[in-house]
Amino acid sequence: MVLFFIYKYLYFRSFSGFFGESDTDNYLSRYGDVSWVAELRPDYFYYLFSYLCSLFFSFEFFLAVVGVLFFYSIASFLRKSIGMSYWIPFFLVGCFFYPSYISASELVVRQGVGFAVLFFSSFYLGSTSLRRKIACILLASLFHSGFLFYLLIVWLNKKLINVLKPAISLWVLVTALYALNIPAYLVDLLPSLEYFGRSLDGYIEAEYVVGFKLNFALLSAIPAVLLIYPGFSRYVRRNAEREHVYVFYLLSNSCGMLFSGFGYYDRVMLFSWVLVPLIFCNFIYWIFSTRRRIVIN
Repeated sequence: MVLFFIYKYLYFRSFSGFFGESDTDNYLSRYGDVSWVAELRPDYFYYLFSYLCSLFFSFEFFLAVVGVLFFYSIASFLRKSIGMSYWIPFFLVGCFFYPSYISASELVVRQGVGFAVLFFSSFYLGSTSLRRKIACILLASLFHSGFLFYLLIVWLNKKLINVLKPAISLWVLVTALYALNIPAYLVDLLPSLEYFGRSLDGYIEAEYVVGFKLNFALLSAIPAVLLIYPGFSRYVRRNAEREHVYVFYLLSNSCGMLFSGFGYYDRVMLFSWVLVPLIFCNFIYWIFSTRRRIVIN
C-alpha cells in the first residue's frame, strides 16, 4: 500500500499543471479555502476534510491520500467479507483497468471518500442492519449528497428484492428499456439530479450526452454475463454475502439506468460500478478453486 501511495502521488505530481477546466481543477481552486468550511452547505464533511488536509499536505498529496483511502477501504472489505487477502494485489492491479475506479479515485474525489466510508463501515454486507445502513448512507452523504440515492436501493433490497433471480429479471428488463433509450424520456417523472450533476462550485458549463451509451451498457453487463456460467451462479447463491453484493449491484445498476436522461448520470452509475471488480474477483477465485478441485480429483 505504501508503494501504491507513492505511485499515486507521483502520478498527480506529473499532471499537477494540467487539470484544466474539470472537477479536479475546481477542487484545487477550493483547496484550503476556509470560507467553504464556514458555510453549512451540502457535502460539508468533504470541505472540512479537505481543509484539514490542506493545513499539512499539498493538493497532489491530498489526491494521493484520497486514492489510497478509497482502494484500501475496498481491500479491507474484501479481506473481511470474503477472506481473500492473497487476492488483494490482483484486485488492485485489476482496478487500473476498470474505468469507474479510475474515475472514483482520481476525478470524483468526494464520491471516492464517501465510498471509503461505506466500505470501512461494512455497508455492503447483507448482515448489516437496516438502521446501520441508513446511518452509513447519511454519513457518506455529508461527503457527497448523491449517496442519498442508496436509500432507494436499501429499501428495495430490504422490502422487495433480496435474492438473485428477481434482481436479474429486473436488470434485464431495465437494460432492454435503456437500450431503447426509453428512460431518457422519463426525466420529468424522476426527482432532480441537482446534487449528482452540479460541479464543485456550480458555475462551469459543460456538454454532456444523455441517454443510452454503449460503453456504459458494456461496463454494466460484465457481472450479468458472468452468471451465464451455471457453476458460478450456484457459487454466488450458496453464500448469502456474495448473493447480497450481487443483488445490490443489480438493483443499483437498474435504478442508475433509469436516470440516463439526466446529465452526469455516470455519477449515479458509479454507485453500482464500484462493486464490479469485487464481483470479478469472486469469479476469478471461483475459477481457480474449481480448477484446484479438478486437479485434486
